[in-house]
Amino acid sequence: MASGLVNKVTLTPTRTTWQILRDNLFTLFNLINVLLAVALIAVKSYRNIMFMGVIILNTLIGVYQESRSKKALEKLSLIAQPTARVVRDGAVTTMPTDEVALDDVLDFLPGMQICADCELLTGEIEANESLLTGESDPVVKKAGDELKSGSFVVSGTCRARAVHVGDESYASKLGAQARIYKKPTSEIMTALNRIVKGIGIIIVPMGIALFFRQFMSGASLENSITGSAAAMIGMIPQGLVLLTSVALAAGAFNLSKKNVLISQLYAIESLARVDVLCLDKTGTITTGNIAVEDIIPIEGSREALMDSIRAIVRATKADNATSKALRQAYGDAFSGVIKGFTPFASERKWSMVSLEDGTAIFAGAPERLLPRKYASLVESYAGQGKRVIAISSLNSSHTPDNVNPEDMNAIGIVLMTDEIRPQAKDTLDYFAGQGVEIKIISGDNPITVSAVAARAGVRNAEKYVDMSTLSDSDIDDAVVKYTVFSRVTPQQKKLLVTALKKHGRVVGMTGDGVNDVLALKESDCSIAMASGSDAARQVANVTLMDDNFQNMPFVVFEGRRVTNNVQNAASLFLTKTIFSMALAIFTLISASSYPFEPIQLTLFSTLFIGYPSFVLALQPNSKRITGDFMKTVLSKALPGGLAITFGIFAINFIGLKLSYTHEVVSSMALMCTSALGLVALIRVCLPFNALRLAMVASSCAAFALCFIFFRDLFGFVTGAALEIWPIAVSVAAGLAIMAICDQIVYRKGWKNGDEQK
Repeated sequence: MASGLVNKVTLTPTRTTWQILRDNLFTLFNLINVLLAVALIAVKSYRNIMFMGVIILNTLIGVYQESRSKKALEKLSLIAQPTARVVRDGAVTTMPTDEVALDDVLDFLPGMQICADCELLTGEIEANESLLTGESDPVVKKAGDELKSGSFVVSGTCRARAVHVGDESYASKLGAQARIYKKPTSEIMTALNRIVKGIGIIIVPMGIALFFRQFMSGASLENSITGSAAAMIGMIPQGLVLLTSVALAAGAFNLSKKNVLISQLYAIESLARVDVLCLDKTGTITTGNIAVEDIIPIEGSREALMDSIRAIVRATKADNATSKALRQAYGDAFSGVIKGFTPFASERKWSMVSLEDGTAIFAGAPERLLPRKYASLVESYAGQGKRVIAISSLNSSHTPDNVNPEDMNAIGIVLMTDEIRPQAKDTLDYFAGQGVEIKIISGDNPITVSAVAARAGVRNAEKYVDMSTLSDSDIDDAVVKYTVFSRVTPQQKKLLVTALKKHGRVVGMTGDGVNDVLALKESDCSIAMASGSDAARQVANVTLMDDNFQNMPFVVFEGRRVTNNVQNAASLFLTKTIFSMALAIFTLISASSYPFEPIQLTLFSTLFIGYPSFVLALQPNSKRITGDFMKTVLSKALPGGLAITFGIFAINFIGLKLSYTHEVVSSMALMCTSALGLVALIRVCLPFNALRLAMVASSCAAFALCFIFFRDLFGFVTGAALEIWPIAVSVAAGLAIMAICDQIVYRKGWKNGDEQK
């Protein structure tokens, strides 16, 4: 223990608090805006730094959501068993698992989790290694065998010596890969990053050039800075970043009410785009429990068969899935007298109860307990994916180790099946209806997995393959040909996901064990069950905290709602980016003053872009996501952006010809921009409902109030200096450009059918 050779596992959180703060604070987007705010403060233009509120909110939302997920994940641990039974000084002592030292001798009982890699010394157990290997069938362990950390004792007792502890254990080494941070795949995030980086490359030299161009043309220092800042702020769609964060955070909050934890906000969008979902059989479409489906009497009555089952249940001390299922179905109320019991062993594949009347009742593998003439009966049920247990009897004078199936009295058989989650079929039907293909990946027997998948309602479940018969080079073709993949190793799970992505699929992967970690990390969106290993939960983008697979459709619905609404609203923000970019170039070429102040663009952005976008982002929208995010957004933004650009050009041209002052041109430009922005907003809101109509009306009312009561704050010019006809002409020119652009977009087929309508 002094040397640190104890069972303390390094469970580094997905990201540290500092990493979360760093990634949300120190971005190019934030840097540009902070520098603009500093410049405006330097010339005491305090009213023009209102845009920083958006930046602060966006950062706080990102930090809060990721910190919340981090804390939730840290409450869960890889080794679920909190204490271990350790033999020290000849006595069994109970202590926390992280105090187990190298070479300690541990005492294991049924139901306990093995907390360190051990060598079995004495006794014999059945171990469930499904979290590590995906294989649900128990594995018999004897003296000299290895016990892997993370597995469970199903039946039997033993003592074992700890040979690898802490980070050196098998589960810790495999789970360590879960602690490598990987950002989720997100078209929205990628598109926003490209926009911000692209603008970031252009905005700095353009801002400097604008400043010197205006300053050298005779503008004051304050006007030169505010004009340059307005142009740069207009080009950055800062409200879009905030809108996306708020919409995703609202989605994450809604999902949390369904006990679904989102580790990173963009994971909502990732799952919404998934078109193939890889499911692990155990724990996802099944509960992990075995259920008795029926009993079939053979040479005895149904009552005699049930009585024999009760005798077996009464005598056994094992707490495995089979015993639980039999006890739940028929109880242990046996009226006879039990003299002895021989537990199940993998070599003989049966257990036996000796009764006082000289009868021995056996339960186990049909090939060991039933005469050959019943082989076809057993095969017919096994072919349906059912687990068959034979119940036979014999005179107890026979030596148990030398029993001959042909001498047995075949009382009957028990048909057992994996228990399907009650909601699994409806959930799978939902995904099928949404065009999401299902792939079942399991470590179990292919026939069994195929039958379970068919019972759960998986389409094409009869198309199965035993992955142990395939080479890695065969996997690319197999992912297209088959639906059910059995006998899959952890490395093969990853290769299956990789192959699907190579075929252009967006892959979602569910898992609960350490054996799923590699595939979960490789997938576009990973979903873990809370009852599974900490390694799976740490790497997952989404965690089902109550293991309820029924919530998956709600997760997809939230993802589609958020993504579709952000995609629709993004066109409004990019409209401003387009006309701001064009206007900045025009200002550089013409050597004229930039027509807007930052606060004027803040007013326009708030009333006709920001506020409406937030309302639209919270509307229901379950339409399947199609097309490229950037292409779709640009097809909607270009008409409005170019319309406003030409409208402002017209205002500037008229102002130049009629020698309007800068303040008059600025007021006219703001009113023209707002009018055309209103048209662009109405186009996005169609078809109207009560909420959208109220939102458009309130935006117009708020603009009117600002014009009437806060004209000085926003730089409005009123009275004789302000003429209406130039504004009307400019708006008409903008509408004509908008109509022409719409026709081009329509003919190029850049929108799908619904959007073209």
